[in-house]
Amino acid sequence: MQSVCQLIKHHVRSEDAARRYGGDELVLILPDTSPELAGKRAEEIRISIRDVEMQYHRGKAGTLTLSFGIATFPDSGTAAKELLRAADAALLRAKREGRDRVQLQGQA
Repeated sequence: MQSVCQLIKHHVRSEDAARRYGGDELVLILPDTSPELAGKRAEEIRISIRDVEMQYHRGKAGTLTLSFGIATFPDSGTAAKELLRAADAALLRAKREGRDRVQLQGQA
């Protein structure tokens, strides 16, 4: 898990925040970032995670994959709860459509 944290830290700026939200969900807060740039950063992390080797009971755990749901202020909401709800809806759509993908809230 430490390698995953290092990878994420490598892809975020000092003014960004990366936090565990619950279970296997993380929240990235990227101030002053356009939806396009947020999507690009998520895509870079998604692709980079494939190079991380995770150990599980003294063996390889296999290839890791990530799905991202992206919500933006103020388009997706102006309150934290609204933004989290919008990002979660986008994440669920990414998982429904095959996982290992980036989904922007409201994007077809």
